[in-house]
Amino acid sequence: MIAPGAAIRRSRAPLLLALLAPLLLLGCGDDDEPSAPPQKSPTDDRLLASYHRGGGIAGVDQLLEVDADGEARIDSAGIPMDADGDAPIATTGTEAEQRQFTLGESELATLNEALDAALPDFGALSDASPQTGCADCFTYVVAASGHRIVLDDVSLGQAPESVQALITELGTIAQTPRRP
Repeated sequence: MIAPGAAIRRSRAPLLLALLAPLLLLGCGDDDEPSAPPQKSPTDDRLLASYHRGGGIAGVDQLLEVDADGEARIDSAGIPMDADGDAPIATTGTEAEQRQFTLGESELATLNEALDAALPDFGALSDASPQTGCADCFTYVVAASGHRIVLDDVSLGQAPESVQALITELGTIAQTPRRP
């Protein structure tokens, strides 16, 4: 014979499982590591570098890809541009924008110099998401010549100067207003 309380306890088990299952699944979500895979295959010899800047208070999501010949593409969300596409405007919208442009010879030469200087220092840096605890920092992912690094504002300040200069150069390219 089953005790009267045992039937009640047994009937609570499925209810308890149904209530806890969604909580268990929450732990299986994204770990907030920036995901900025290059649009082109990493083996594509034309791709010189890719740069992803994400995060910040406004939730910026910006991907820049530059080919060896200077052809570049940028996909941005959270950085709305003015009506002519010439300059960022000061809002926190999440309008997506896609632009294609060509770097000038001097811009491309400067980027190549920055890459040449920074690539030897990539090995000292991790391609894992930095664990600095910086809630509203930007996160930067740079991929070039088969290497990939991930930094945030805090870890960028501790990175070699050559890497800081490269990320500054890529950011400048991404933010410079251009005509299509």
